[in-house]
Amino acid sequence: MKRSFPYSLESLAAVRQLAADFCSNSAINELVCGEMELALNEACTHIISHRGSSTQPDETFHVTLATVGAMLVASVSFPGKRYNFMQPTNTARAKGPAMSLFAAYVTRKMVDMVMYNYLPGNINELRLIKNL
Repeated sequence: MKRSFPYSLESLAAVRQLAADFCSNSAINELVCGEMELALNEACTHIISHRGSSTQPDETFHVTLATVGAMLVASVSFPGKRYNFMQPTNTARAKGPAMSLFAAYVTRKMVDMVMYNYLPGNINELRLIKNL
């Protein structure tokens, strides 16, 4: 299930609803779903709040949810400069986009694995993986 969202904090409710609908349709445990919703909400909040100034007003970010074997996988992709998701920092001192310590902590606590890829075409991809 894939959907695009505008860069607005108002999109967060729709992102959470997408996760809830996917989990419901896939008969995924409510606790697992709730933890993924929280991690996805935190990651998307960070992406929306800290998007680079190079983002055009009509650009969107994309959320994809899938089950792969015994895993729930949420992928968030968005254009822009390379992020440093794997080494969170104090965002007040960061040079360029970085994930805050709190956002990284919450996201990593709620899921079993966080993966970051920088794809051709200047696309950032954050994958959140939760074991079922």
